[in-house]
Amino acid sequence: MKPKGKALTLDVTAKNESDKKVLLAPTEFTLYKNGKKQESYFGETNHLDGNLDRNKTVKGVLQYDIEGAGEYELIYKPAYINDKKEYKWHIEVK
Repeated sequence: MKPKGKALTLDVTAKNESDKKVLLAPTEFTLYKNGKKQESYFGETNHLDGNLDRNKTVKGVLQYDIEGAGEYELIYKPAYINDKKEYKWHIEVK
């Protein structure tokens, strides 16, 4: 599968610091540029995904088909745990 624009690959390490097992899925992450949602891209096989026991860590990638250089905002909204928080990271692509 080829991206329409440029592919952005983010290497991610996630640790479950809750007291319950959680399911982590790429669909819980959304990438935006200037408020516009960027499409997910699935060119790698090591996506951040799976059940994560408490106090355990998982590594994987998130990939997006992006417009090019600029500032992006990655938002994580847990869908499978009772956590209404939203987590944000700003990413500069050169």
